[in-house]
Amino acid sequence: MPQLTQTSYSPFEVIVVDNNSHDGSVQYLRDNFKQVKIISLSENKGYARGVNVGAREAAGSILAFLNNDIEVTPQWLTEAVTKLGSGADIGAVQCKSMFYDTKDIIDCVGLSIDRFNVAHIIGRNERDNGQYNNLPEIGAFSGGAMLIRKELFHQLGGFDETYFMYFEDVDLSWRLRLSGYKIVPVPNSLVYHVGSASSGIVTPAKVWDPSPFFAFEMTKNYLYCWFKNSKPKTVICYFPVICCVIISMCFLAIVRRKPKIFAGHIKAVIWIIRNAKTIYKKGTEIQKLKNGQSDDILFVKQITKDSTNLLMGIRKMSSMIRNAL
Repeated sequence: MPQLTQTSYSPFEVIVVDNNSHDGSVQYLRDNFKQVKIISLSENKGYARGVNVGAREAAGSILAFLNNDIEVTPQWLTEAVTKLGSGADIGAVQCKSMFYDTKDIIDCVGLSIDRFNVAHIIGRNERDNGQYNNLPEIGAFSGGAMLIRKELFHQLGGFDETYFMYFEDVDLSWRLRLSGYKIVPVPNSLVYHVGSASSGIVTPAKVWDPSPFFAFEMTKNYLYCWFKNSKPKTVICYFPVICCVIISMCFLAIVRRKPKIFAGHIKAVIWIIRNAKTIYKKGTEIQKLKNGQSDDILFVKQITKDSTNLLMGIRKMSSMIRNAL
């Protein structure tokens, strides 16, 4: 918070939405940062709900979203606002996030999305040599540090509060791009990510060996986002592959004797089936946003050096199953 209040851009306001925490952080903010507006919620409804509440209270024409484990640099907001205002077709911008403990190692410069709705973190764990400074645009933003036009945010309905955690940023990015806007990275808008302050960094190990909560949220949100935002013909085309992946994840949980993780995956699938009608209705409305864009609007070229695509993931899962047996 001290670094945030010293941001060089002016004017700006700071709104903190507290999801019913009990660690004394709210009182600390009230005692030490009286210029900060604090909104305390009576229960934790997740990231999307908290952000939407804060966005409705914001006075400016631009919304900047920061996770609670982000440390900013003085020029972060100036650079981001300048880039956002440089083109009418730019709907959102992504700050460049570096790891807090190793400040020359990239945490995230944006997301690249493949046809299976797998989000690849661009630049993760690479030493920063400016290799991503000239990206014209990205497939999706990471919600940890980004800016969006407030009018556009509300026009798109904000974050979908069906997501408690994970994929809400990919979902909003999808709708934004279908509406004809670009998402642009800003290499000079520099922030540092501590990581794991709320739920932990999503690492390959966490994906392939998840907790029960992670298994449910990731499986449910992954399927929900894909079914909701994809065209019907895309769903028909790739549905068999998606089914194979989910079945493999369930089988892996069984052979590794982790019934709670298996239950998490099954619970997610049941949730999707029970809400299929609602998902279809939402998807029908979303496809009306297309604004003449192509079917491949979100599926930008994969540009990450070390990202694992879906087929590599399947091979990894197969290897893990063989080892478990």
